[in-house]
Amino acid sequence: MAYVAARRLRGAVPVGSLALLLAACGGGSSSPPCTPTGPEVCDGLDNDCDGLVDDGDPGGGAACATGLPGVCAAGARHCQGGGLPCVQDVQPSAEVCDGLDNDCDGVVDDGDPGGGAACNTGLLGVCAAGTYHCSGGAPQCAQDVQPSAEVCDGFDNDCDGTVDEGCSCTNAIVDPGFEAGPPWPAWAQFSTNFGTPLCSLADCGSGGSSQPAHGGTYWVWFGGVPLTEVGYVRQSVLIPVGSNALRFWFQAPVCAPVAADFLDVRIDGAVVYHVTATDTRCGVGTYSEVVLDISAYANGQSHLVEFHSETHDSGQVTTTNFFVDDVSIPVCL
Repeated sequence: MAYVAARRLRGAVPVGSLALLLAACGGGSSSPPCTPTGPEVCDGLDNDCDGLVDDGDPGGGAACATGLPGVCAAGARHCQGGGLPCVQDVQPSAEVCDGLDNDCDGVVDDGDPGGGAACNTGLLGVCAAGTYHCSGGAPQCAQDVQPSAEVCDGFDNDCDGTVDEGCSCTNAIVDPGFEAGPPWPAWAQFSTNFGTPLCSLADCGSGGSSQPAHGGTYWVWFGGVPLTEVGYVRQSVLIPVGSNALRFWFQAPVCAPVAADFLDVRIDGAVVYHVTATDTRCGVGTYSEVVLDISAYANGQSHLVEFHSETHDSGQVTTTNFFVDDVSIPVCL
């Protein structure tokens, strides 16, 4: 078998030994050794010879203006590419109602951010209903309707706290305050656990309210038991043309804070009002008036008006109590 024997030449240096020799003589690099020139400055060089160029953001940190609109205008100088450009502090984001131009489009609070939810203005009559709108950097409750001359329609049009002043009015609801007493023949009634949701202080107690009946002796008490409870009161009502308002008094002195507990107002089975045990009025032991626009049903025909509630055993310490009293559909001339 033929082979060629390698022979080391006299005086030749092995490859491995050559590498060591080069390292001892300065690494064999063609670059000159790094000579520190002082602290790092922003120039694209490694001034302090630590192997890093422009490390520590030298010369950076000073405030500056980016020239962009809104919150994107504020910036700071930062060392990038051997220079000190102005870099914005904040990136654009979705607009919120805070008096700032969050999305950097040059317009503050554009699009009414945070607006659209219903609210109560604290004013009287039709001026009470409002909608949140972004104004002055915060959501403000703006009334939906301005006061106008009073007309005979069941509403307080001029927002003075008096309904249909100067009008001659009757009530389309029979036994509106439930004062006819048992068995309340004008009202069909049902309660899963009690037979009827109609109560008096002597029969039912106060339910945690300082005023369980809005007026008189009797009122409707929905819930009040740590079990599934379905209840309703309802009657067929002829609603004349022009009788556009359904009014009643409501309170929720105690609530288990769960949305599954609710009270509906229904006309012909359609829900025209819905409140749950998470409402802000929960825990308030006094009545407030609710006024509903029922003009869609004011056509001179009979309609089934129903107050319907469902409450449940939610495992909460408290149970939900919804109270209703003094129902009216004014018929005014």
